Amino acid sequence: EVVRALAGPYTLRHAEPLASEFAGVRIPDAAFDRLRNAGDEGAEAIAMTVETARWLRTRVQGLQITTVHGAQGTAERLLTALGEASLLAASIEKAGSNVR
Repeated sequence: EVVRALAGPYTLRHAEPLASEFAGVRIPDAAFDRLRNAGDEGAEAIAMTVETARWLRTRVQGLQITTVHGAQGTAERLLTALGEASLLAASIEKAGSNVR
């Protein structure tokens, strides 16, 4: 089995160093263009991540959603967009006080 990582950049300012400073990280020019032309970079980054996650779901056995600095709101928006908001509620309930 192969485990791959996908990091959805949350702003252009975040994407540029990822692409230039980390070995093996590839961000297509089209993604940079979308972020540059977006009225709301954060919303566009979430949209791009949702598109990629939907594509991946047809090809992998599962996805693990991890957010920067444990940003629960970001995870909630992503899971809601994927139609999996109930998973977030179950994870929070299971984790109890460990979730910020």
